[in-house]
Amino acid sequence: MTNSHYFGRGMHSVRFDPDNCDPLCWPGCHHYWEKEDREAYRAYMVRKLGQNGFDALNLRAHTPRKPDEKLTVIYYSGLVKQLQKEVKLHASSKK
Repeated sequence: MTNSHYFGRGMHSVRFDPDNCDPLCWPGCHHYWEKEDREAYRAYMVRKLGQNGFDALNLRAHTPRKPDEKLTVIYYSGLVKQLQKEVKLHASSKK
């Protein structure tokens, strides 16, 4: 599996945006959706995010901004903590 960015990594405003990322097999689905059937990838993204969510992602992608590294670290540290809590809850529910 590899991380696919609907809007390419060069679009720094959404490079680390979870809405812009999908795990896809390499090279199969990743190459197919990014190079061969972009419309199918777009349709998937609209189903995943809803039209309003996709439109918001598109707007964020096309709003140039310099990445804020400190904010990125804070955001992802919070996501890691949330995932750790979910893993603990899941493990304790199996006992």
